[in-house]
Amino acid sequence: MNLPGLSPSDQSNSDRRNAVMEISAAGKILNVFSWNAAGDESQADDLVGQQLDAVWPAELSVPIVKNARRAIRSQQVRSLRLKSATGVTTNEAILIVQGRDRVMVVLRDVSDIEGKVSRLERLAYLDKVSGLPNREWLMAELAVLTERLCLRGGRAALILIDITNLRVAERAYFEFSRATVIKKIAERLLDGLRGANEDIDVDHERYSAVARIDAQRFAVIVPKIETGGDAAVIAERLSDLLEQPIETHDKQFGLRVATGLALFSQDGRTAEELFENAKVALSDAVHSQTSSHKFHSGTVRMRALERGDLESELQSALAKEEFSLTYLPIVKAASRDVVSVEALLRWPTRSFGGQPVSEIINVAEYTGVIFSLGDWVFANAFQQLATWNNAGLDNLALAVNVSAQEFARGKLIERTERCLRQSDLDPGRVTIELSEQILFRDALNNFEICNGLRSLGIRMAIGDFGKGICSFEHLANSPLDAIKINMDLVSRANDGARGRAACSAIVALAHELGLSVVAEGVDSQELATACQEIGCDFLQGFLFSPPLDAERIAGFVASHESLHATTAAANG
Repeated sequence: MNLPGLSPSDQSNSDRRNAVMEISAAGKILNVFSWNAAGDESQADDLVGQQLDAVWPAELSVPIVKNARRAIRSQQVRSLRLKSATGVTTNEAILIVQGRDRVMVVLRDVSDIEGKVSRLERLAYLDKVSGLPNREWLMAELAVLTERLCLRGGRAALILIDITNLRVAERAYFEFSRATVIKKIAERLLDGLRGANEDIDVDHERYSAVARIDAQRFAVIVPKIETGGDAAVIAERLSDLLEQPIETHDKQFGLRVATGLALFSQDGRTAEELFENAKVALSDAVHSQTSSHKFHSGTVRMRALERGDLESELQSALAKEEFSLTYLPIVKAASRDVVSVEALLRWPTRSFGGQPVSEIINVAEYTGVIFSLGDWVFANAFQQLATWNNAGLDNLALAVNVSAQEFARGKLIERTERCLRQSDLDPGRVTIELSEQILFRDALNNFEICNGLRSLGIRMAIGDFGKGICSFEHLANSPLDAIKINMDLVSRANDGARGRAACSAIVALAHELGLSVVAEGVDSQELATACQEIGCDFLQGFLFSPPLDAERIAGFVASHESLHATTAAANG
């Protein structure tokens, strides 16, 4: 991997500029005292009277004029560093106020100095064997990330990766040099985290970052997650990639990988705390007989797993069929007719009354119970829809949710196909809802799973849109049928012009992409009206109904249709 700054300076000799001149607040050149711009044959006198942006490129002229005005307003000297279009610092300028409407500009070329410093800094941060950044770089970037999260909020993860059999492989297969293996590992990590290390200055809003921290260990910063389960999925995916056999000289061997995970802010709020706790988790994973992936014991998930209570109760409740499903209606915005229901899993109060649902989901994902639980939800929800359809509710559709683990490793396509066959349902009446995080991960694999589900005739939707990391580009390229706008965003549709404009823009974009729009969390008639006015196709929320059990849904749908038929007749 070539990191920026390791190549020669992008500023040619013909671009070097040094000057001393006087300009007005509007950027007009008033006097030129010194002019030295290689490749520019202009004479100093020829420049007087011209606008600065006519003789210098925008990356120089625009910030100089802007800061000249600030200097005049404050009557203080200002200094600034100026960068080229490629982001390399090329010049520094000092602006000295000369009365009420003009400043002296002293411009100095610093590209040689900056280029050497920049290259030295990057060389100091580079691991020469792998081409990845090193531990010093990792700690510096982790410090920047944790400071940002402390100010703005959010969750992140640090994953440490140990290639536990690297030394054994070197001794057993002398054909494999350490450099060959290390480079292959680096390639696989970067392939598994698309966009990572595109620039040594990490974009913490979008991309993960990868570094080599010692002879056989690597680190991954995951800057934006919703739950610890998201980090676990990434760790498992990277492990799967790394454990694929490496081949050379007609021989091959497989790597053994252990990972340790620490989460911000449960396991630390500084770079040092996260790194040390991830090291502890990694040591546990290396010596574990049961799992090669370990969270630091400070996380909520591991505390629950160490108690063992939730896992055993989950298994017991599933075996005894103590779970139940309720259904939250979705209505058509224009007519308020019930068109679909979203299946929601309900936990037995006796077992889980003291635990938040998110915690139970985390434990179910980590232990693998989520796959059996998901099978149960799909089978029962599909069969219930078939029962309703056979009882005369022919137009009713169903929406079901899946977790990150189910989507990534749960044979979701096979499960869906099996449940469709057993229930004899029209697949077009079933929508599978994903989070933005899940869609983002599937986008990295060209929407392989989404396309597989669509090939069955299933409809696809994003739930809680506007809450996660999914970009408009992912939305435009994804095989979706609908988006469900997050309730916090929906609430702004009736909260002033700016909030309404934001919601309206999302709806308009979705319609341009051929997607229908469901507004979540509609809890008042005023909000329902606002959502309908901006173009939402469907509405969902407690204004229409709370979640109902299967028996009450049939009566609710029938009474709703009767009510609207009566209203329509009265108005006709």
